[in-house]
Amino acid sequence: LEMARSLEAATSLTEQEIRDRAFAIKTGPCPRCKERAPRVELHTRYWVWSAVVVTRWGQDSKILCRKCAKRSSLWSAAECLVFGWWGFPHGLCRTPLQVFRNFAPEPNYEGGMEPSAGLLHATRLIMGKELWRQQTRKS
Repeated sequence: LEMARSLEAATSLTEQEIRDRAFAIKTGPCPRCKERAPRVELHTRYWVWSAVVVTRWGQDSKILCRKCAKRSSLWSAAECLVFGWWGFPHGLCRTPLQVFRNFAPEPNYEGGMEPSAGLLHATRLIMGKELWRQQTRKS
């Protein structure tokens, strides 16, 4: 519901406003380590958790520098290896896939200084959420 309201509020923003904010995020400090990294981007980590007949898997994304993204991927791969195998049959199949996906190169970090489509979408959500909160405070 919050994401829908954020996207609705973001409709009043121009593409240039979103692009400018995304560029500021990309060239700014990493939200996690606060270091001024060469490039900050949207990083996706993959996870899996299993318990006998139940297996859950998915992904989540955060805006991070490359160093923090690599650390996040390593940690997530380790969690998959520890918690993913214990379900049958999905845990046995999904765990190697999620571990591999955590080690695969991320295309978002390969580009130049132009924000990726993922970072632009995340920026749209961030700005929409800020607008939505401002609007609800005024009401």
